[in-house]
Amino acid sequence: MKKIIGIISVSILVFFVAGGIGLYVMFGQQISAARSIRKIDEGLYFMEYKGDYGMDKFLEQGGISNPKELEFFLIDYFFYGLIEARNESKTEVPAFGCSAISVKAKKDSSYFMGRNFDWWDTDPHAMIIHTIPTGDYYESYSTCALHFVFGNEWVPDASMETRMMAITTIYVPLDGINEKGLCIADLTAGDNEATIQSGKKLNLTTTSAIRVILDKAATVDEAIVLLENANMHSDIGFAHHLAISDATGKSVVVEYDNNKLCVTPTAFVTNHYICKPEKNKNIDCENSNERFKTLEQEFSSYGGRMSSDEVLKSLKAVSNIGTRWSIVYDRNNFAFDFYWEKNYDRPAFSKK
Repeated sequence: MKKIIGIISVSILVFFVAGGIGLYVMFGQQISAARSIRKIDEGLYFMEYKGDYGMDKFLEQGGISNPKELEFFLIDYFFYGLIEARNESKTEVPAFGCSAISVKAKKDSSYFMGRNFDWWDTDPHAMIIHTIPTGDYYESYSTCALHFVFGNEWVPDASMETRMMAITTIYVPLDGINEKGLCIADLTAGDNEATIQSGKKLNLTTTSAIRVILDKAATVDEAIVLLENANMHSDIGFAHHLAISDATGKSVVVEYDNNKLCVTPTAFVTNHYICKPEKNKNIDCENSNERFKTLEQEFSSYGGRMSSDEVLKSLKAVSNIGTRWSIVYDRNNFAFDFYWEKNYDRPAFSKK
């Protein structure tokens, strides 16, 4: 998969020529967010957005059911429809191998969630996004794979135009944690069975669902209710499952079987189905099974209680040539360590 949504290819040409106070009144929040973008490692960036990024409007309009609808929503909300868009969506899916594990802390009553994002692709770029929304929504940190959205050569700090374009990635997260300790991560489920639901008022794609959950759900149960009341539309026409955990220690994987939502309590997940094991018969699950068994062994060897360093050790044990980032979330303290490109000696970014 080269892109989760189509390229949001914009021409922000006349925007800044008009300039002046009027421009800042219209785009003040966007400009502040664009200016916050900074490079924190080779290929890794950080952005902070404070303010309203349109979640009320997004929900009121019934969400979105495909990349083109998301594209138009983002252009309308962030840029008032003043720019043009060109969708160049691709759905190539290379090898993958994401993993996640949820454990209780060794020394106290808090909980950790660890997550590897693996993708065999060239020249990856990613951005950690800190959102502090107005209204009845939660503060959160999430990660977007920029090369999915804009392509391998694209970087967010090349110009003011690319900085403004980068704001749209708020709606395309692949994982994250919010201030209530709710953690979520997207993993592919191993086959190309796309989910296309109907009959409900709210439509969500896989990544926009992650944004809504981070903004609105404080617990696993609340996240499940949100998904139960929405039509899911798989990003890239591929099967996904969501690892979701919270500060109470609850941890589940959410999957879709023939367009029906299925929730399974589990402490670990890789890239094969959990709720319906028989679906794995037609999937090449060897590598996924190996990683699953490794996580199971790590979990058992520590009795389900680990330090953050031991969670990282488990993630390292299931890492591979395609591992782009690893995260250890502290669900009870709204904290995490983010490791980039298997540099496990030190986190590229930490939130304490």
